[in-house]
Amino acid sequence: GGKCATPEDDAIARTLCRALGYSFGFTQRRGRGPGSGEPFCPNGYDFEAGFPPLVSDYTTPSKGYAKVIDCVSVYVSGDELFVRPPALPPSSPPPDVPPPALPPASCEGSSTTPYQTGVYLNISDASLTCNNLGGLGPDKNCTQREIRFSNIGWDYLDGLSPPIKLDLVVTNLTFYNPNRVIRNGRTADANGVLFQGDFGQVNLADNEKCEFLYQF
Repeated sequence: GGKCATPEDDAIARTLCRALGYSFGFTQRRGRGPGSGEPFCPNGYDFEAGFPPLVSDYTTPSKGYAKVIDCVSVYVSGDELFVRPPALPPSSPPPDVPPPALPPASCEGSSTTPYQTGVYLNISDASLTCNNLGGLGPDKNCTQREIRFSNIGWDYLDGLSPPIKLDLVVTNLTFYNPNRVIRNGRTADANGVLFQGDFGQVNLADNEKCEFLYQF
């Protein structure tokens, strides 16, 4: 079975979102985890070590996996108000150009932000443009020793400026010993076609440990 890099764990979402400057992070849960035919999602993260990196023992499974992470700056607990960015449809990829501004408010004296706020991430929309973690391949045409998911999402900043496209770059900080590098990058799709699945993955040999750095 493959491994995934996004366990069903809001603590991991908060850590990633805080690294981007946001106060809160939430996972949109999409699976039941080991035993249900889904990829193995490692947990066992050492949050005392801070960020970066997130260090997993790659043996402790999570309850499931998450496909989308929402990052927000304001979240009020209670029945009256929850301030979160409106989710974009996961089946529709982000546009190639920043979305247009909303029309001016019709009421005199009122104001609005032209864009939504927060961060939108979806690995299904990303392109695997480099798959050469540790310089071990399988993409020998990439000279960088990394896995790069280009256009994995948007950072909408404060909602007043055009959003910024995001890439996710994965590198190893310690010695990396994979089992099969062909399993790095992305999972296969339902037809077994390599690198066409909806999940990113990093392959690691049994009984090995490695620290990875995830950067946007």
